[in-house]
Amino acid sequence: MGILKKKGQAALEFLTTYGWAFMVILVMIGALAYFGVLNPQKLIPDQCAITSGFTCSDFQVSDASKSGFTFINNMGEPITVSNFVAVMSSSTVIAAGACTPTPAVNAYVADGSVFSFASCTTTTGKVVGSKIKMSYSFDYVKQSGSYPHTVSGSITATLK
Repeated sequence: MGILKKKGQAALEFLTTYGWAFMVILVMIGALAYFGVLNPQKLIPDQCAITSGFTCSDFQVSDASKSGFTFINNMGEPITVSNFVAVMSSSTVIAAGACTPTPAVNAYVADGSVFSFASCTTTTGKVVGSKIKMSYSFDYVKQSGSYPHTVSGSITATLK
């Protein structure tokens, strides 16, 4: 019986040692998560994507009237731009007409020129510093045409 007791004691010491090591690892992971080191939102870069024909050159999203978006016309011809709308999780974040377009609404934008929507009234309901993802769209009419087209894209940004 003495041999069985020694084997049982060795097995118990083995399991106890690894159990404590496992507990220490869990506590360390919990501490890293608590202090935000393991926050996956911090690893996602801010980015702006848009369909071909346009370039998203700059953007900022805030829960005030400071949100703004800058685009470049790469359509190969002049256009007229209007109606910027942004949606996040099926709720409108920026309604049509909630931004100040530059140049003004229905103004001529030459090929290769920059146009923007600034001072947008934004309501996300999110905490400043958190990442948000939203889709947006705006309308344009080609100078050589008379029918409106809609361009869409998406933005992943840190709320300011």
